Amino acid sequence: MNIEQIIQDSSTLSQTANGGRLSHHLSKIVVGEITSIDTILQKTGLKAVMVNCGSEVLTTTCSADNLRLGMKTAFAKLGALLNNHRYVQIKEINGVECQGVICSEYDLGIGQEADAVLEIPDETVNGTKLIDLVA
Repeated sequence: MNIEQIIQDSSTLSQTANGGRLSHHLSKIVVGEITSIDTILQKTGLKAVMVNCGSEVLTTTCSADNLRLGMKTAFAKLGALLNNHRYVQIKEINGVECQGVICSEYDLGIGQEADAVLEIPDETVNGTKLIDLVA
């Protein structure tokens, strides 16, 4: 599922937000553009990634197969609450300081796809809050 499908059928995210499950924390999830990808673990496909979130460029790790340079995706900043009551916090993974999470449908609580990151249309402005795209 990509953001266009979510916008066309935004009832899932709207119901989730209106139910209070993610509404407060969705404001901490923004559109980010992948500006750098470096493989750090060939065996697992783990990559060090730089994400342009509009006002800042942040680092993280990701192993999704659909990740590519220039791609726009959902990026959860510090303090965001993801599915399964996981708060985003700074941590180090294989020497990379992770300053957020590149999100899948599962991370956002809007689907079961956990292995691919959510794709957002290229024309979407970096730093736009995800909740503003579906409101």
